[in-house]
Amino acid sequence: MSLSTRGEALLPQADDHLPSAHTYDRKTNPGGLIAPAYAINETVSPDLAAFAKNVTIKPEHFTFHWPANGGPGLRPALATHLNDSFHPHTSVNADHIVIGEGATSILEILAFALMSPGDGLLLSRPIYNGYSRDFTARAGARVCFANTDAEDSLHPEALVATFEKTLARYREKGVQIRAVLIANPNNPLGRCYPRDTLLAIARFCQKHNLHFLSDEIFGATAFGDNLSSLNKHTTTPFTSLFSLPLSSPDSPIDPKLCHVIYGLAKDFGAAGLRIGALISQSNPALLASARAMLRFHDVSGPSVAIATAMLEDRDWCRQYLDKTRTGLAKAYEHATAGLENIGVDYVRGGGAGFFVFIDLSPYLAHSSDSEVGPFREEEQGPSAAEVALVRKMIDNGLYLAPRGESYSKPGWFRFVFSHEPHVIDEALRRLSKTISP
Repeated sequence: MSLSTRGEALLPQADDHLPSAHTYDRKTNPGGLIAPAYAINETVSPDLAAFAKNVTIKPEHFTFHWPANGGPGLRPALATHLNDSFHPHTSVNADHIVIGEGATSILEILAFALMSPGDGLLLSRPIYNGYSRDFTARAGARVCFANTDAEDSLHPEALVATFEKTLARYREKGVQIRAVLIANPNNPLGRCYPRDTLLAIARFCQKHNLHFLSDEIFGATAFGDNLSSLNKHTTTPFTSLFSLPLSSPDSPIDPKLCHVIYGLAKDFGAAGLRIGALISQSNPALLASARAMLRFHDVSGPSVAIATAMLEDRDWCRQYLDKTRTGLAKAYEHATAGLENIGVDYVRGGGAGFFVFIDLSPYLAHSSDSEVGPFREEEQGPSAAEVALVRKMIDNGLYLAPRGESYSKPGWFRFVFSHEPHVIDEALRRLSKTISP
């Protein structure tokens, strides 16, 4: 029996068959594949495991009703964490939060709640490519990219000017854009949005009655203050959307239009818990709609129990996040020094997240699809030249995702540095071998 049209649309594409699993181990599998392509921080896993051993899993944690929407304790604990770490202008409380099965589920909930099939989501580039799947695969929304590059995507005037042109272009095509989505800190740039840029986006959204969605899942990783004096001055501190004066009379935007996405996968390195959150301080209708969809996106009881215990232990949380930021700063400087040593350029100014955005375009085989062509509104997937370069990497024991991040320029890759130093050293050795003449 054949699949439905929507079932067929979810089948893997040709480039998905590239070997991509990280199998390297210095002792047990030194010839295994190194894959610094995935935004994970496995260096913190032992600390998480040690904490989880002391969490008591009770019989009620296995029941159907107890964990719904985070159970009795997770939303209050998360509100405390957000107030402690993100410094909102108006304090977040438990009633502002809906808990779902990871940030990806929260994004899909937003797609269903805010957009009808065919409605548009406006994004700048470069941007995490997973958003395209999150909003289009089942909800049927349309992703609308603005023609920005790594520099002007965070610049207030340049970004909003491009947003205006993009909005007008899609409206001429009959596409109703309903929301703007940013990743703050930006994924893959590892840079935080300046406060002035957030204000400019907010005014743009207010002008056109668009929802402002801010994915802040890397917010507490901002490590700029932990960098050496040589790099510290180049970073921008993290500013949450909710730290803007949204509840004041001079707010740049109706607060009903402002929503934050959060989770424990990045700041806490706990992707396996599958904890995501929608925070909306002034839109009870959206929250009610989101809660109605939790039938398809709820979280397991043991995950809720562990996450609640983590966030309720404020001393542990602060120490854990401080240790994480210190480690990320060291890893960033180690990796960028290594990239410079082998002659690979990257976007400077990183100070958050697990990654740098590197330019391997000089090493693409000469062909028409390795050159920058006209701006492509829709994501087209990797070019033949990019896939060929990745296959060459794989031959040398390295994997980076071709077009893992949406960008109009070919040959750019996200390189994740949140690994042990010896893993990064070996990855860079293999990358150097790949690009050497």
